[in-house]
Amino acid sequence: MAAYISHSEIDDAMVTALRGGLKAQNIDTWDPTSMGTGLSRSAQVREAIGNCDVCIFMVTQSSLKDPWCMAEVGAFWGAGKRVIVFMLDPKADESLIPPQLKGDLPTTKFEKVVEDVRKIILEADERRRMEEARRPRKVSEMTIEMLYDALASLRSTALDSLPMGEAMRLIQEHISHDLAEVEVMQPLINRLVGVPQVFIEGAASRYWPKSFTLTTNTGEWQGFASRFTSYQLIDEYSNCLLIFYKDKSCAAAAAANSVVVQEGKVRCDGLIVNPGLIDVGETIQLLAKGDA
Repeated sequence: MAAYISHSEIDDAMVTALRGGLKAQNIDTWDPTSMGTGLSRSAQVREAIGNCDVCIFMVTQSSLKDPWCMAEVGAFWGAGKRVIVFMLDPKADESLIPPQLKGDLPTTKFEKVVEDVRKIILEADERRRMEEARRPRKVSEMTIEMLYDALASLRSTALDSLPMGEAMRLIQEHISHDLAEVEVMQPLINRLVGVPQVFIEGAASRYWPKSFTLTTNTGEWQGFASRFTSYQLIDEYSNCLLIFYKDKSCAAAAAANSVVVQEGKVRCDGLIVNPGLIDVGETIQLLAKGDA
């Protein structure tokens, strides 16, 4: 953004010097010669004021009597933007300074003007960046990556709010059709944490008719499976839900495409665990429900 210099046309020579000095310090200023002919002066000045972060009011005998200067300074003050009172004429009658600026500290030093203008513009740029970061983006403004992330976030939020029974149905459906993506499954699995054991087992029996107990180095997990197959000394539970209980409630949950026992060794294939909670760990033993 730029600085706006409010001045009298009689003081153009001093303004040119000020503008050049600011430009040497990489500070842009609005140039009134950029206004288009045949267009409203007031409208163009109003637009410039809206696009500038700070006003430098060059106080001279002429500017204090210029109605345009009074209007420009008033517009900046009304917009809540800073006005720097730059005293250039020692003969100027300070009593004519607009009343809304009389409490402000004026300066006669160019270096102080440059320092304050740079600081004000930097602070305004930072506010705009923060506002831009918070502003909801239109789809037309988003890259493919941003759009994908936004949709994934919405999907995750929607899954987090599902009823427990519906979450279980979706877990079973995704495992059964090999659609068990981590981004989909983890919010569904997390939905089960904190649910009382009696509700977990009642709902699970609707989708997983087979059950087993899986012992690991983190403890005992209750397993539910869509089917059980035994062949050539290999036992396999398919499309599994694993629940770790604590105080008769679900403390952690996981899903697996299969839990397999072969030659006394147990492995979980396609395991997805809710992050940040209890891990399944290394498997030790698997027992069908009712086995000794």
